[in-house]
Amino acid sequence: MFNIHEDAKKYEEYVIGLRQEFHRHPELSDQEVWTSGRICEELDKMGIPYTRVAGTNVVGLIDTGRPGKTIAFRGDIDALPVHEEANVPFKSEIDGLMHACGHDSHAAMVLGAARILNDHKDELSGKIYVCFQKGEEVGIGARDIVEYLKEQGGVDKAFGLHIAANLPTGFISLTEGPSMAGACNWQVVVKGKGGHGSMPYASIDPIKPLAEILLRVTSLMVNRMDTLEPIVVSPCYFHAGTADNIIPETAEMRGTIRYFKEEALDRTLELVEQISRDIAASYDATATLTYSRGKTIPVDNDAASIAAAREVVENIDGLTAIQAPKLMGSDNFADFVHAFPGFYCFMGAGFDGPDGSLPNHHPRFTLDEKAFRLGVEFLTGCAVKFLGE
Repeated sequence: MFNIHEDAKKYEEYVIGLRQEFHRHPELSDQEVWTSGRICEELDKMGIPYTRVAGTNVVGLIDTGRPGKTIAFRGDIDALPVHEEANVPFKSEIDGLMHACGHDSHAAMVLGAARILNDHKDELSGKIYVCFQKGEEVGIGARDIVEYLKEQGGVDKAFGLHIAANLPTGFISLTEGPSMAGACNWQVVVKGKGGHGSMPYASIDPIKPLAEILLRVTSLMVNRMDTLEPIVVSPCYFHAGTADNIIPETAEMRGTIRYFKEEALDRTLELVEQISRDIAASYDATATLTYSRGKTIPVDNDAASIAAAREVVENIDGLTAIQAPKLMGSDNFADFVHAFPGFYCFMGAGFDGPDGSLPNHHPRFTLDEKAFRLGVEFLTGCAVKFLGE
């Protein structure tokens, strides 16, 4: 068998260079035209055939020509509407957009692993799908790829990794079972009666009841829910009015609920609706709750796949597996591990310094480039192991 460690070192500068190129050219979710085109250029150079799926998703296929397992691994490719403040020589060239979550590195590492596996496909059996997903930040793209893979006959294993700046380089979090929360977006609209700011008695102000609703729904986790069941209710948007002397007709609040169990989400939505309705009625106003559930479900890692991934880590110098607590963050790679056995994990890329551990989505988000070789080695090692099972 080929030496994965040496091949990862061989292509380390290739991966770093690609990541920096992607970083300079960020694109928003479902707008990754340049990025997906650049990925296709690299796959063309490698001689890896690919299919564009539902727009800017790209799925490449490394077919060894011999019967065996079929696997898939993914890198997401979209960026964020964040103005970059990081002082790096490959800073974003597009004002107001930034790869502030590491998706640039995911795409580069998947290409690096694909290059190694394609170089040695004569020594392997089975098929490998390398997936580049659009729109993860807005919860799209994954299901399109999953449906495409099902149309091709499905896969035996699906896996992926996410870079983490708040975890030092050299550590990888491999967690069995539920590891990331599902996400449900919600909206409450309170309707009152508009009027002049000087005569509130002649109007029904929707702002006051909505403000009270905000405070009440954020206390649900303590007062109304099982404290041992992780639930997060976060109002993140509040809008009302157009001028300082006009009482508006409506006021709107939007937010997110993060959860692990469907019944906990059911109960939370029931309580948010009840609280909103009752508080609004006490002001002679009305409240309407709308929500979108099922768009991003919890990530539930297959225990056997995690055990196998831990064995891969044991053979990678400089990498240590840990089991981190559940994360209330969400990722629609959940669709992959819901459809196929597999896992999703977090690889450390933090380093010492003032910007070495800033969280994802921060305008000064930076990564330790030494982590990328470890990521390529891990992805390649998992691919080889799962093909050989």
